[in-house]
Amino acid sequence: MILYLPKAEEAALLEERRGLLSKVLGQLPAAQREALEMLVFDGLGETSIAAKLHEPPARVRAGILAALGFLRHRVGAVLRTWTAAI
Repeated sequence: MILYLPKAEEAALLEERRGLLSKVLGQLPAAQREALEMLVFDGLGETSIAAKLHEPPARVRAGILAALGFLRHRVGAVLRTWTAAI
């Protein structure tokens, strides 16, 4: 079995991107961040998230979609800036 070990430059880039993602997640409203974390990290569906948050499923769905759009926009803008600088 061959294990892949990233080079130092790759590891640094991954760490930088992880920091960026943490920073952007911290900019989300608490309810959106919590719902997104439940979806991604806990593997819960919209109905389960809605029950845990005591919110209607439509509101949870709208919050998740808004959070994903925000992340796509913010992270995409930063990555385009990094690419342009190369």
